[in-house]
Amino acid sequence: MKINDEIRVGDIVRLRKRHPCGSDLWQVHRVGADIGIACRQCGRRAMLTRRRFTHSVRELVSSGEASPDRVSASGPPPVQPIDDGPASPRRTR
Repeated sequence: MKINDEIRVGDIVRLRKRHPCGSDLWQVHRVGADIGIACRQCGRRAMLTRRRFTHSVRELVSSGEASPDRVSASGPPPVQPIDDGPASPRRTR
């Protein structure tokens, strides 16, 4: 499996070695030159080089495409302006 092409933020992967807390499931929270992962059981975060990450991954458990915090390729959605109602007059001293 070519994990480099398939890995995305929000994906859950199973690594070869267990974390000291007992879990072997990790969630990807950063993809770049290094891969940032967080333990699904205790929340501990770690950074691995791509080479070490691809060597350590046993399988891709689930894809994070449905994640609400995922940013699309075209960028984040536009920010909606907040309507505070009519402007209040400024107070003078």
